[in-house]
Amino acid sequence: MSFQNICAPAPVVSVVNNTVTALSTDVAKLFSKLHKDVLRSIRSLIEQAPSLNERNFALVEVKDAKGENRPAYRMDRKGFVLLAMGFTGEVALKFKIAYIDTFDRMEEQLRAQKQIGDTITNAQQVAIQQAVVRRAKKTAVYYQTIYRAIKARYQIPRYTELKQSQFEDCLRFIEVVDLSVPEAPTTTPPETERPQRYVVDADFLRTLQVFCYYHRYLFRKPMMQATRVMQALDVPDASKLWDAVDDLNLVKLERSLDDLGFSVKDLDCYKHWALTHAA
Repeated sequence: MSFQNICAPAPVVSVVNNTVTALSTDVAKLFSKLHKDVLRSIRSLIEQAPSLNERNFALVEVKDAKGENRPAYRMDRKGFVLLAMGFTGEVALKFKIAYIDTFDRMEEQLRAQKQIGDTITNAQQVAIQQAVVRRAKKTAVYYQTIYRAIKARYQIPRYTELKQSQFEDCLRFIEVVDLSVPEAPTTTPPETERPQRYVVDADFLRTLQVFCYYHRYLFRKPMMQATRVMQALDVPDASKLWDAVDDLNLVKLERSLDDLGFSVKDLDCYKHWALTHAA
């Protein structure tokens, strides 16, 4: 008899105490085994591996067809995998894969629900980014000031770790944050203290010159487009790409290169880019 012709119930899992679990009765039914044999296998596993805890195999009671309470075990993914290792054969293999796929889907849903219930969603991250863009008005130093102010206000390492309950307050805060406040307190160094100076060669400055051109001009638009596509697809790391594109203080870097005689605008590739992007 082929696997396709076997009519068996779909794997049954449920979330208990924020953990995806399966009941031994459901496992026995899916694999066409006597429940008493499955119980025997679980007890044998527990005896052989005392480190297994109630999270792996929790003893519970379920009602049988007569309405009487019978012992059963509720197991997590680890417990199921250990138990199913003893189930052999082509049909058993396919049922094991189906069960593990079900665990995967349920755990992914659980993670998504946790994100929605705890930290801000991808859509809310985009809303924060857009609010910062509106307030910063394309001034690079303001971007840094706003994001650092957010981190300081909510005591978080990244704005993506804002809690749901803080989202609306953060949007209001962005509108009123003082952009004139220095990002960090400044102190006047003692007279005996001199700023450290470093010597770099021309090749290093040329490398920075090209780097600035690539990231501020040539690749900026494609990177922003890629970010928007990732955001539209609700890719979890979309906000990280946004930060990589937007957090680099390239305006300051370009000005410093200008002062040193390595202006990005002197590059032939920039001149060509400027011609092709002229309004």
